[in-house]
Amino acid sequence: MVFVDIVIEIGLIALVVVVVSKILQSKMIDKKKQKEAQAKMKEKQKKIKELMKKGDEKSKNEMNRLQKEMLEDMNATMQGTMKYMLVSMPLFFGAFFVLGSLYGGMLFNAPVILPKFQGFFFLNPFTWIPVGWGYETGWLKWYFVIYLIASIIIAITLKVREKVVKKGSIIKNADEEKKGVDNAKIKDTEEVKSIENADEEKKGVEDAK
Repeated sequence: MVFVDIVIEIGLIALVVVVVSKILQSKMIDKKKQKEAQAKMKEKQKKIKELMKKGDEKSKNEMNRLQKEMLEDMNATMQGTMKYMLVSMPLFFGAFFVLGSLYGGMLFNAPVILPKFQGFFFLNPFTWIPVGWGYETGWLKWYFVIYLIASIIIAITLKVREKVVKKGSIIKNADEEKKGVDNAKIKDTEEVKSIENADEEKKGVEDAK
């Protein structure tokens, strides 16, 4: 069942799913903490390798402690990912149900040429190889095309924004440091002038005597 235009309708649904999933991801998965945890785990892995070479009792105890800490770090990292997956699953399945119900079995011409697949099956990589190109498509292929493009654009936009914010923060800190140095110089200058004025007043008093 088409309301306005099948291409636009599927594209809008795909876009909504991408935006909502990205919002959920940002709320439930702290990427900064994940990177920090991964860096710590790499350091611990190096230490474990070094301890394995020694083989004494003290090294074994230290190795067990580090392995336990790594497991705890992995569990903490996975919690956010699991929460995101549990919340986002209904969103994806809901979108698929709606799209399948509205546009199942329908073929239409996409605004851009798309690859054709023979017996495509998601779990079989051998069916991912295109056998040709054409405009005619079904809802599933068009949905994935829009979903992929929108995901890439949003990911690039967020990375650029992160770099701009980081750069702005560096510039701001540099300006504050410069301001602090300038204030220190002004303070030193005022102290020097105050000392000079005190010396002049003292000299004036001595001359008057």
